[in-house]
Amino acid sequence: MSWITSNRLHLGSLPKLNLWLARWQASAPGYTGVGTWQWTSQWRGLALDASYDYSGYYTGAVASATTSTTTATTTTSSGWTAQTGTFAPDREIWLREAPITGTKIALMKKGDKIKYDSYGYVSGYVVIRQPRSGGKFGYIATGTASGSKRTSYWGTFSK
Repeated sequence: MSWITSNRLHLGSLPKLNLWLARWQASAPGYTGVGTWQWTSQWRGLALDASYDYSGYYTGAVASATTSTTTATTTTSSGWTAQTGTFAPDREIWLREAPITGTKIALMKKGDKIKYDSYGYVSGYVVIRQPRSGGKFGYIATGTASGSKRTSYWGTFSK
């Protein structure tokens, strides 16, 4: 049972340093003000924790808002950078309920078109977020990354 949902812990009463929250099998922390979100303890089938460090408290890397001449992007408090477009994979890639290790939704095939509303860097991959019905999202890796620098593409992007 969660201490938050059982009202044993009130997020608003905590100091604003770096709130660390473990919430597994979810596509987002689900609470505002979260600095670090642990989204699994079984990363890639191993007994490894995997987390997003939104605040840079642990990694020293803090995402910031950026603007380019072709596409305006804004980094949200959830760590995702807003950007709309379409991705067409050049290979089979699983669309998932949560980034990287979430439950599989569908196997996307070469030439499929996936509309997305944002992207993020997750566990060595560049991941896009696909809006779905009921306020839910799908996530698909589109290539590899080193930190916040893309190192490969697994398809093509268009507006």
